[in-house]
Amino acid sequence: MAWNILWHQAIIHSRLIGVTEKKGKTIAFGIPVRVDGTAVRILLKNGIKVPAHVKMALWYEGIVYPVTQAGQSDLLVESSIMTDRIPILLRKGTTLTVRIFCEEKYRDGNLIEEDALVYEGDAVNDPQPVQVKKKKIEKDMIYPVIPLIRQIEIESEKLQDTIVAFGDSITAMSRWTKPLAERLFEAFGDEVVLVNSGISGSCLGRESGRIWDGFFGEKATTRYERDVLELPNVKTVILAFGINDIADMTKKNPDWNVVALITETKKLIEIFHQHGVRVIGWTLGPRKGYPGWTEAQEISRQIYNEWVRKEPAFDAIVDPEPLLLEEGTTDTYKEGLHQGDFLHPSAEGGKVIANCFDLESLRG
Repeated sequence: MAWNILWHQAIIHSRLIGVTEKKGKTIAFGIPVRVDGTAVRILLKNGIKVPAHVKMALWYEGIVYPVTQAGQSDLLVESSIMTDRIPILLRKGTTLTVRIFCEEKYRDGNLIEEDALVYEGDAVNDPQPVQVKKKKIEKDMIYPVIPLIRQIEIESEKLQDTIVAFGDSITAMSRWTKPLAERLFEAFGDEVVLVNSGISGSCLGRESGRIWDGFFGEKATTRYERDVLELPNVKTVILAFGINDIADMTKKNPDWNVVALITETKKLIEIFHQHGVRVIGWTLGPRKGYPGWTEAQEISRQIYNEWVRKEPAFDAIVDPEPLLLEEGTTDTYKEGLHQGDFLHPSAEGGKVIANCFDLESLRG
């Protein structure tokens, strides 16, 4: 038997999240099951000094399965814990629902589950929970945060090949990763799993200079080991970075330019190749119209994209940029394919990106 990844997120921690979030609520979200399994276990991580008191349950086909650690359903997460093995027969093609209640305010933040639901109080076992009104994502760029859960694993007969989507908010939002995961399941069944290791605002080769207190996470060249190489049986990484790096190419950062970005990207490609991981290059979509974007940054974006298309170090590339452009332009996002901010894809834009991938190239 093997433990495969059923769900994963790259957690970040920020006091900003602690200010905006309310304590004492339950978050619920569904996970597509794409491999048959006999049990589940959950890795919980707490990146701040305040211990978290948590309760969890798994809902599957009308049955509620309590989540325990050392036989106890009241979970104390001080740094990192792995829950008990939870026996549950899961069938591929179904959906497992996770509910988690946290007593304290938490500082985890990411954009991984757009359709997550929020319930009042401890509703992990409640068949009729009271739902909290959801915030408008397009206006606030805020999703219900999935606190503390680093990874959910499924016990299966076979070890799946892992493909990691490694990027920024465009990846973390899941709008292209979820339809791509569905395409992979249709093509290869339970042979592969796509893991989302995107973090909002993350850069490839530069720590963000913005003052949002950790909200944008670490740069890729710092977090690649934790968020890619430490995952089980990684075969391929999709390197979906660069747009935030280019946004930091300003007069305040004279030494950070497109040449430096290309240099850092090459270093990361080499590291992954040394570990036997295939690397998929990614062209950057437009950003014109997003606050702060300049003509000089647009030129850098186009230079970087041309480099990606020609760079032989990549094992393959995906080139969504032309399909995201307004017809007759080289720098403008097509209406309907972005969420209204000229940077992040809409649900339809995410499908366009997902359909760009040559699935065979992801497996090599």
